[in-house]
Amino acid sequence: AAGIDRALMIGAVIGGATFGDNLSVISDTAIAAARTQGCSVREKFRENLKIALPAAALALVVLAMVGDASPAQSVEQASPWLVLPYVLVLVLAVLGLDVLVVLGIGLVVAGLFGYANAPDYGVATFAADIYAGFESVVEITLLALFIGGLGALIKASGGLHWLAAQISRIARGSSGRRTGEWSIAALAAVTNVFTANNTVAILISGSVARDIAERHAVPPARAASLLDIFVCSVQSLLPYGAQILLAASLAGLSPLVLVGKAHYCWFLLGVTVLFMLLPGKRRALRALDDPA
Repeated sequence: AAGIDRALMIGAVIGGATFGDNLSVISDTAIAAARTQGCSVREKFRENLKIALPAAALALVVLAMVGDASPAQSVEQASPWLVLPYVLVLVLAVLGLDVLVVLGIGLVVAGLFGYANAPDYGVATFAADIYAGFESVVEITLLALFIGGLGALIKASGGLHWLAAQISRIARGSSGRRTGEWSIAALAAVTNVFTANNTVAILISGSVARDIAERHAVPPARAASLLDIFVCSVQSLLPYGAQILLAASLAGLSPLVLVGKAHYCWFLLGVTVLFMLLPGKRRALRALDDPA
């Protein structure tokens, strides 16, 4: 309706989802990264914010430049009350309720709102809409299950632990905080390439990343931030990752097209690499305060 390139729009949605997942204090990836590295979620959030905000600003500039400014077409007006089921789901999720309970409540409330706004919206129509929703994600669900099973087989055969051990061995051969940070980044990225699952990748590489951080004097919040950033950004750029596959399925586009349009994810990786390459004054002051 707005006349915007569909791939660009979906890429912006993927970037926004990555931004929120990476900075959220209730995200499973944020909690897993903070706990495995021995810091609080708030400490990890403050470290992440310094990197995520510049990346988000760059993405906004690019989207403003490449976006089509064609006039939006008029659309049918909808009742603002229909947004309440979405707000309810968000509030219940923030309160910490189980995800299945939250989605079930949201589903029932949405059905009640549908009946209130359209008296002819009955149980049969409600059930048909639910079935249509399930039917639209059958292929992506099966593919995600197969990819998850493949990742579990690799983990069970010891492949991921071997990979983590190799990266840890390379890190032991060099000293310096920068080496530790690069090792954590490589460990997180490669593990997620094989698992295609954010939380699983963090849990698998978390203990090794913490060992590397302790050996190379990388602060726990910094290690948790790098672990979460590289896992989330790489996951959002995998053509076979759940995010890209679901977005491509809903939009009717190729996953490879969306990978190139997820500008924020690329900027997040680039800004993080710059932060790792440029120590800055703060790191130099810490080195003076702690010669060991």
